[in-house]
Amino acid sequence: MTKSYSHFCWRCGTIVQRVVEKPKKRVFCKECSELHDEERKEILDKYVDLKIEVMYDRALRIMEYSNKVNMSKYLDSAELVHDMAIDNPNKFGSSYEMIAAIILVGNGIRCQMQKRVGRRRVDILLPDLKVALEIDGQLHEFKVKKDSAREIDILNILNEEDSGWEMIRIPTKYIDMNPEMLPKAISAMYKYKQKIRNNNGGFIPMNFSKTATVAQLKATEGIKDYEDFSKELYQEGLDEYLHKEL
Repeated sequence: MTKSYSHFCWRCGTIVQRVVEKPKKRVFCKECSELHDEERKEILDKYVDLKIEVMYDRALRIMEYSNKVNMSKYLDSAELVHDMAIDNPNKFGSSYEMIAAIILVGNGIRCQMQKRVGRRRVDILLPDLKVALEIDGQLHEFKVKKDSAREIDILNILNEEDSGWEMIRIPTKYIDMNPEMLPKAISAMYKYKQKIRNNNGGFIPMNFSKTATVAQLKATEGIKDYEDFSKELYQEGLDEYLHKEL
């Protein structure tokens, strides 16, 4: 005969018999176990909904605090992003991804959020621009090697069917400074990376000039158009960031 041990139900305190003397998990009676599972699901659902609302509110506040964005321009795209997040909570990993989606969609750029590419996942895929966009937080600087291998895998797959794809990385601190410039930043960085590839047999060399990076970005659409862009994005060292990543 199998020996059983008495334990208190964590919920109602009644005695429950188990064959394990020292259980590693909480013990519930049958009725309490079912109630516990139901309540846990309700709590998780509320948590997910609340998390989305907090992320969304933070995204809008970051846009406002930059003092660079005409918020009325993005009312429709913001509502669209909010609805998308409610329908699929896994579409956005951060408030900054929400900001990027709001700005890009508001400027007529088609976005695919958290898009799987092979066994990898991209923050935002921009199929019309042939850009795999990554929004990098502060932790990114501690995983450069890992991200480099990931970037190679993603670009190999994307360029297999349709050449010309690039991965563009935007640090969150530059979104803080001026979210409105995101589409121009993506366009400028894409064009520069393509030029470097064309001049180097399809590869981006490790020893390119970071001074040339800034000059090329300014010249992509004309210095006048990029005057504010340069001041807002490069004064803190985006040229250095680009040098490291490319």
